Amino acid sequence: MLPAGQLRAPEAQGAALSARVYDDLHPLLRETGLQDQLSDQGCLSQYGDESEFRADRDHIEILQPLGFANDILGPANIRALETELTHKIGKAVLFSQNRYLKGSYQPVVKLVDRFTAMGGRIERGELTGFARAGRITGVQLKDGRTLPVDEALICAVAFSGALAKMLGEPILLETERGYHTQIMARGITMQH
Repeated sequence: MLPAGQLRAPEAQGAALSARVYDDLHPLLRETGLQDQLSDQGCLSQYGDESEFRADRDHIEILQPLGFANDILGPANIRALETELTHKIGKAVLFSQNRYLKGSYQPVVKLVDRFTAMGGRIERGELTGFARAGRITGVQLKDGRTLPVDEALICAVAFSGALAKMLGEPILLETERGYHTQIMARGITMQH
């Protein structure tokens, strides 16, 4: 783990990428007819009690100076936003700028369709390395193929760190498991 001072530069770099996400995403969603798939309510991080909230306080404090607005809510304000939420949630943080796609399958299909319509080609294979001649000239696949490239962009979610390491460019990346809850009872809706 890095000391707090060494974390500031990567945090600022991540914030710079995040700051422009909607400038890049909105035109892409409009172009593919997916603008209705982006939420507009924000995200609500929920805590059962004060001790759970305090345990996550460092995370919240990192985000504040980077320009990520948030509001700390008590029980009454939580219930005003989400009337169906259990009373066992005693504290929450509203990140009003956060958004999510309402589904993942349809956006991916439409983005792939748009990419191929513009002349893109989908190649499937397991990347094992990069060909280089002063710069990256190709991506090497497990089946023995080397696909020539002018540029390479790593966007492999949890695998990005391992791929960047192959290039000698380690990325400070910590992956986390995603969590979700399915509400099986009828008539219950959540907005955040």
